[in-house]
Amino acid sequence: MKSRLTILLFLVLSIIFGFLFLQNWPQEQESLEILLQEQFDNRYKTKVRAVDDYLITIIESSCSFGDSRDSCKWDAKKTPLIVVQNIKSNKLLSIFKIGFMNNSKTKLDTGNNIWLVDVKYKNDGFKDFVFLTEWGISYGGSSGLKGMAMFQKINNELIPVSNYPPVNDYPGAVSQEKNMTLTEIQSDKAYLFPIIVDSYSTFYQDLNKDGKTDFLFARWEWILGKESHYQARPRFLRVYELNNNKFEIAKWWNKGEEYKTPENIGYDKTDELKLLNIFNSVYKSSSCKNLTEDNAVDIVKNLPEVKTYLGLGVASNNSVFVGVDHTTQNLITIHVYEAVKDSETKGHSATFNWYSVDKCTGKVKCSFSEYDNKGKRIQVSNKYPCD
Repeated sequence: MKSRLTILLFLVLSIIFGFLFLQNWPQEQESLEILLQEQFDNRYKTKVRAVDDYLITIIESSCSFGDSRDSCKWDAKKTPLIVVQNIKSNKLLSIFKIGFMNNSKTKLDTGNNIWLVDVKYKNDGFKDFVFLTEWGISYGGSSGLKGMAMFQKINNELIPVSNYPPVNDYPGAVSQEKNMTLTEIQSDKAYLFPIIVDSYSTFYQDLNKDGKTDFLFARWEWILGKESHYQARPRFLRVYELNNNKFEIAKWWNKGEEYKTPENIGYDKTDELKLLNIFNSVYKSSSCKNLTEDNAVDIVKNLPEVKTYLGLGVASNNSVFVGVDHTTQNLITIHVYEAVKDSETKGHSATFNWYSVDKCTGKVKCSFSEYDNKGKRIQVSNKYPCD
């Protein structure tokens, strides 16, 4: 009898949930289709990616400047959309509309074409955001603006939390009165972010390999008499790091200073690779501590197990030494040992450990033996020797 009641209850609940799903899903699907038809006049293209528990759809117009206004109204209702759905149920969670306006509420995107510049996802190697979007707006000629939004998962919602670094750092930057706006359509909640002029190149990398996003920013200055769109010229580079959902100047890259490239760089892919190589090379040269041998000895002396070893109190006829064994281009190898006196004329050394210290980072890259934080030896290292 109980089993029959259980089966009956299960069937009733299944019918109720199925009815609710069928009631809600078509409405959501229909509302999205109506929105796309109104927003893009049924002329749009999409990019879909699965990110964590979400299905992210980036939607933008398929119209272009070459289309006639009769066949494709590229100058009306053009702002891109970010649609967020549950990856299992496809339930529509939120729709973000991209737009540009200033503080007087004057829309900057009216009569202009907004397009997707870049999209980065967490599975591209970044750990501190779910996905990142960068958008551009053209005035119909060569000038334009760019905006950026970084989305993070907060309280099981995808929230835009970050933006470009302060644009006031650069001469001739866009006034901060102009902003990019992300509006969540269902709740009408708006997120306001600054924008930059579109002559700047932007890249996102984990430059110092700490698992966080670094924002590489390359600008150039307009030079009177050299206004050609593709005129190669020096770039001015700076790196920002993400702290508390905001980009701040990275002091570890070129000491936080702006860097002028030693060569003229243009727009094409080869030039972009040059920029990235310069970003990386400046980081490596500016972040290297160039440790001396004395620095390396001090680092090793402060290791927990070495401190313990030095404090054991060896016999009066023995001595403990921490000294440089040899140096290579990248490493300084330190020998920690005890000099044991066997007789008046004979003796031997009892090695405690060898440590190879990276000259640039100051970290112990490898050692002959591995120890825990309490100074207890765990095992002979399987990484030794190293160069």
